[in-house]
Amino acid sequence: MLVWEDKEQFQDTTEIAAELERIGRPVIDRYNKPKVLHDQENGRYWFKHSKVWEYPFAVWWLKQLAERLGKQSLKVMDFGCWLCPFPEYLAQQGHEVWGVDDDSWGYFKQCDVGEYYPHVNYHVADVRTLGESDFDAIISCSVLEHIEPVLRIDLLKHLGGMLQPDGKQMHLVDFYFPEMPGRDSQRMNFHQVAAKMGWGVPDLSLCPGADEFHFPLVRNRIRFVRKDLEARIATGDDW
Repeated sequence: MLVWEDKEQFQDTTEIAAELERIGRPVIDRYNKPKVLHDQENGRYWFKHSKVWEYPFAVWWLKQLAERLGKQSLKVMDFGCWLCPFPEYLAQQGHEVWGVDDDSWGYFKQCDVGEYYPHVNYHVADVRTLGESDFDAIISCSVLEHIEPVLRIDLLKHLGGMLQPDGKQMHLVDFYFPEMPGRDSQRMNFHQVAAKMGWGVPDLSLCPGADEFHFPLVRNRIRFVRKDLEARIATGDDW
C-alpha cells in the first residue's frame, strides 16, 4: 500500500480538526504555547504540533479497516503518539487505544497526560517492552522519518508481530518537495521500506526511492500541499 494524500478521497477534515483542537487544547495551551492558523482554501486548522492535517486520513483508513474486519471497534496503537489528542479522539469513538511513545523529547515527564486523555492506555517506553499484542491496527503520523533506517525496519517488523492475523499497520510520513531549499526529498526511502517489509506498491512512478519515481506525476496528483512545500504519503500493509 502506498497512498499520496488526497483530501477529496475521504471525508471533510474541518469537523475532525475542530474536535481534535477541542480535545487537545488544554494540553497544548499548558505545555506548548499554541499557534492556530486557519487555511481558507482547505478548510483546515493548523493546530501546532497536533498534526491534524494527517489524522483525517487515518480516520478514513481505520473506518475502511473496521469494515473489512467486520468490527464496530478496533484495538489500535498510535505509535509515537507524543501528547497529541488523536488517541483520545479514537478512544472517544469507541476504540481500545494504546498510545506508545519512548518520550525521547521528555514531554511526558512534564505532563500527566492521563489527566487530559483519560480513555487512552499509555506506554511511555520503547514499544518493544509493551506486553500487549493482537492489535487490529497500528498507525503512526510523522514518526518514521525521524527513525534511523536500520532501526526503522527492525521496529516495523516488531510492530508487524504485534498485529492479530488480519491486522494492518499504516504510517503517514512527511515528504518534502525537491524544490524546497535545504530539504532532502528522499530522506526516507519508501521503496526500500516497502521492499523490505513486503508491502505492495501499485505504481512505482509515485514511490520515492524507486528508479521509476516521477515527481511531476505526484505534483499533478496531489490536490493538497501544506504551504506549497510539503505533502503526506502513507505506506503500510496491503488490504
